[in-house]
Amino acid sequence: MSIWIVLACMVTSWIFLHRRGQRNKSCPKTWPLVGAAIEQLTNFDRMHDWIVEYLYDSRTVVVPMPFTTYTYIADPINVEHVLKTNFSNYPKGETYHSYMEVLLGDGIFNSDGELWRKQRKTASSECN
Repeated sequence: MSIWIVLACMVTSWIFLHRRGQRNKSCPKTWPLVGAAIEQLTNFDRMHDWIVEYLYDSRTVVVPMPFTTYTYIADPINVEHVLKTNFSNYPKGETYHSYMEVLLGDGIFNSDGELWRKQRKTASSECN
């Protein structure tokens, strides 16, 4: 019986400390294991407005979810960093590619590495 009391105290302390650390952050409230899913569900009918409210305070918002993490970027410098300057640091990976292949094929929005680099050069020369 005492092991359950100790375990309950540990879990309660963990949640309390986690929530206390988020008190002054301009990002969605997260909970252990479920991330921001609770806040996202309560704002489901106004999802875009909900994200924009956070983007006013912080130009980059990270929304952790149970099995993935979403990152929303509204700062042009950060967008350039992710999409151009350090693109190789942010690979889409095989899972994303396999899910989006039906819609995007092997195009610039669904490729990584050398294939992306070649397609970007082609698109860049077409736009100039």
